[in-house]
Amino acid sequence: MATATTRTGVLTRLYHDETIVVGSTTGKEMLAASGEVFPGWLDPNFERWGTNVQSDPTEEAGVEVWEMAEDANFRTMFSSLGDPERLCLTQGQIRKFAAERRDKLHSNGWATFFLFRVGEELFVAGLDDYGRELLAFVYRFGNGYVWCAGDRRRVVVPRLD
Repeated sequence: MATATTRTGVLTRLYHDETIVVGSTTGKEMLAASGEVFPGWLDPNFERWGTNVQSDPTEEAGVEVWEMAEDANFRTMFSSLGDPERLCLTQGQIRKFAAERRDKLHSNGWATFFLFRVGEELFVAGLDDYGRELLAFVYRFGNGYVWCAGDRRRVVVPRLD
C-alpha cells in the first residue's frame, strides 16, 4: 500500500504523521459554481467541458498529500499511487479541501492537483494559492504535458489504507 511508504518514485508523501480529513459534503457542490472559494480565477473550462454536475453526498474522509519528486504527466503521477479510478475525490471534497485545508495546498502559485470523475471521464483540478486568492484550473486527465518536479507540485488523493 502507498501509505506504508513515503515515496513512489514519482511522488513523495507529505504529512505522513498527520491525519488530514475533508468534511462531509452534500453532493451539490460543483467547482464550476465555486467563485467564492476561488476568487482569483475559476477556469471557464469547468463549465465548457460539462464538469458542472452533482455527485453523491460524502461522509468525512481522510486524504493524503503527495509532492512531485520526478517530472511526470498526470497519468504517471496518479498511477504511481495505484489505479486512478480509485484516486478520485468528488468536486465537493475538492472544494471543501480548498476552503478548510488551504494550509496543505502548495503555496507560491504552484498547483495542487486533485483527480475527479464526471461520467466516464477523468479530470484534474489544479488549485493554485497565490497567498491572497485561490485559483482553480481544470485539465483532462489524458493531457500529456509533463510537469516539472522542481516546482514541487502536490497531489491530493483519498487515504489509501
